[in-house]
Amino acid sequence: SLFIILTIRNIMYYNFDSYQYERKNTYEWNRNIKTCKVLADETRVKIVLELLKTDELCACKLLGLVDCQQSTLSHHMKLLVDGGIVRARKDWKWTHYSINKERISEIVNIFIL
Repeated sequence: SLFIILTIRNIMYYNFDSYQYERKNTYEWNRNIKTCKVLADETRVKIVLELLKTDELCACKLLGLVDCQQSTLSHHMKLLVDGGIVRARKDWKWTHYSINKERISEIVNIFIL
């Protein structure tokens, strides 16, 4: 059994089996928290769901699928790319986006455990 203690800089677990506190990898936790914050927006979830349906979409097609302005879409895509959820590929003046399947798998595992 584990009990999680969150502090500003550290994440500590209290292991009831060994009666000891254990420090865990805060980088990984911070990365997962950032990912959850990125996915807390309804528009970004819609974008991810659309990208899951296909291998790759250009920004112009995403714009037609998601009801928002081009500048707003660019902001959402930057957050998704910076969060590691989406990959961006430049092709001349177009940007094509695809899902980072490895990161999605990690996210799913966070909630399963």
